[in-house]
Parts: sequence; C-alpha cells; structure tokens
Amino acid sequence: MQDIDIDVYFIRHALTEENLRYTLIGRSNPALHPLGQTQASAVAAVLRTIEFAAVYTSPLQRAHDTAVAIARARQTAVPVLDVPDLRELDLGILDGVSSFAAYEQHRELMEQALAIAAPDEFSLPEGERRVDALERFQGALQTLVASAKAPLCIVTHGGVLGLWLARLHGQPLARFREWQPPHASITHAQMRGDGSAAVRKRGDTDHLPASLAAEIARTRAAYRR
Repeated sequence: MQDIDIDVYFIRHALTEENLRYTLIGRSNPALHPLGQTQASAVAAVLRTIEFAAVYTSPLQRAHDTAVAIARARQTAVPVLDVPDLRELDLGILDGVSSFAAYEQHRELMEQALAIAAPDEFSLPEGERRVDALERFQGALQTLVASAKAPLCIVTHGGVLGLWLARLHGQPLARFREWQPPHASITHAQMRGDGSAAVRKRGDTDHLPASLAAEIARTRAAYRR
C-alpha cells in the first residue's frame, strides 16, 4: 500500500449542451458543447507541465473528451485510460430529463432527492444508491493511488466528486450537491493508498477566462427563453 503522499488532480468534465439546459445527466452520454471544448482546452493548458503518467477518466464521453484534451496538450504524449468506476451517479428514471420537467412531473420525488435528511442509501427509481456510487468511486481511486508513482490526473463527474468530498469532510451524502465542484474545475488533493486525503484546493476555476463565463451565462439564458 502506498505510504507516501500522491498528488491527485481531479477534473470535473467540461460543459455539455445538457448541462447548459439544466438537464439531469448521469448515465446519459452527451458530447461536449463547443463552450465545453473551450473549457477543456483551458484546463489542459494549466495542467500541461505536471508530470502525469496517464490521464484516467470516466468512460462517459463528456469526461473522456475532456481527458483527451488534457492528454493532447502535453509536450510528451500520455495515454488516456478509461476507468468504468469513475462514471457518474446513475439517476434512474430522471436521467436525461430537464430539471424543470422533473419538478413539474415528479415533484415529490425531487423533494425526496433534495432533502438534507435523505439517507445515504437513497436512490431514484431504477437508479443507483448514493452509497454504492461512492463505494465504487472510492475503490477505483484507492486502486489508482496505491500503484501511483507520479501525480494522478483523474477526469470524472460532479455527482461522485460531491459524494466523495462530502464523506471526506464528515458530511451526510445528502449534502453532496454543496460539495460538487464546477465544470472544468480542478480539485487538488494529496492522498495515500488507504484512502486518507487532504484537499489542498477545491473547485479551482482561475484558469477559465471571465469572458468564457460570460458567454456561458448568455447561452444558458438563451436556452431558457
């Protein structure tokens, strides 16, 4: 088991059109929006000097494409390796549904999902229990850290990152949304193979230009008209 600190850089994937439209996506598999592609390039630029041996990613396209952008920006090519257990929380019957439609059609279910008192075992119908998503994510993470000899770059999703950060800080899993980092952000942690971690920076977006944030806001507003 790794007994030294390993630097781990978690990247939440860049934006998809569904994110801009406030669509609930878990197992859904959209590609990056052009604005997301710009975000991914900005992430890649700031990470290009860190000596990663590979970029590990959820196999879902939005994460994989973000990882490819990071890998291609480097002076020395590194592989992009899919890790299935880094995928997003499965949202069951609400996966791929607009959040506005979900409130209109499944208000009681949405209230249960958003309740701070929801148990760790909560899941949406046909979806994944939060505790199970966390356990598979932690298992994949510990495997990567235990064998690492260089910093790790991991591209994944807001839901599972929020679950992991909530648990790391002693919070109930129902509060995972409060811990979700922004899209295309970087969370830097130092970890050991036993799963212990110290977060040095959470959800850093300093690499994303203000002009890009403004364009994203305009696009979101246009989609809501």
